[in-house]
Amino acid sequence: MNAWTVVGGPFEYYDAATPEAIAVGWSWDLKRHGECRVIRIEIDKSATAQRRFRDAEQALLDVLHEEDPPARLLLTWSEVIRPGDQPSEVRRSA
Repeated sequence: MNAWTVVGGPFEYYDAATPEAIAVGWSWDLKRHGECRVIRIEIDKSATAQRRFRDAEQALLDVLHEEDPPARLLLTWSEVIRPGDQPSEVRRSA
């Protein structure tokens, strides 16, 4: 099994739909064998200021070897949550 490669990002964003819950998020574009995906890693407002970008990068590295990485991860002060275990957004490159 080949690992996914990061081909874009990080792109910082703020969730306007739920500003009370998400402090900040980053998205990365991944690619493997012509298949492209987006992964979003969000930091819960309960997380400390130190648990920000550094932990988001580590969470990304932790899933690059998965066959089907999650579309979204949520980092709280104590854990990494995979909300809904939804399949990743899949795009085929041309």
